[in-house]
Order: sequence, then C-alpha cells, then structure tokens
Amino acid sequence: QWYQRRVLVNRGWVPHARLQQDQRPQGQVLGPTSITGILRLNEDTSSMVPPNKVETNKWHSRDVDALAAKLDTKPVFVDLDLDSSRAAAEFGGPIGGQTRISLRNDHVQYMLTWFGLSAITSFLRIK
Repeated sequence: QWYQRRVLVNRGWVPHARLQQDQRPQGQVLGPTSITGILRLNEDTSSMVPPNKVETNKWHSRDVDALAAKLDTKPVFVDLDLDSSRAAAEFGGPIGGQTRISLRNDHVQYMLTWFGLSAITSFLRIK
C-alpha cells in the first residue's frame, strides 16, 4: 500500500567518528514515526562539484532520483527539522535543522536596469 513505501529523510548531521549506525544504536528510530521538515528537490551543481559515486555511496550533491533508485524508496527527500530530531539527537543520533536555504537576490540588478532605462529614455526625450 502507498503508506508502506519509504521516503528519503535527511535526519541531520552526525560527527565523523559516529557515521556508522552501529556506533549510535540509541539514536536509531524504529517503526513508523511522525516528522516535520522541508521537502527538497534535486540540487543544481556547478562544474566544480565532483560527480556522485553511487557505487561507493559517496554523495557530493543531492540527486533525489539516484538516491531513491539506490535505496528503493519513493523519490521524496525531506530535510528533518530540529524539533523532529531532538529525541534521537539526545541519544547520539543525527541533529536535524541544518538546512541552508539561499534565495537569489537580484534587486540591485533590477534597480540598475530600470534606472538605466529611465535615464536613457529621459536623455532621448530631451534630445
């Protein structure tokens, strides 16, 4: 059934020394649970980002479709928020709420474009 399908959840940051799940067994969540977070899409990458190595499980960028295919999940990726990860984090589990969101800010570009166009139009009008 649809509710028995798994989705991808980025539970958060773990120290390098505790990357393996068996190093933090109390921080593992077993069974169904309720979470809140941010739905994420594939990540745009530049030529400076190395390609993901699916075979060795080394991911340098978020490729939801490739992750879902490798782990046999639905192509849904959620970054867990801090409140949803708090209980597991207290027992050594990942710490959520690490999502960085950057929105493009083109206001200066728009301002210069429109001021430039109005200055050129005013100059042509005066001539």
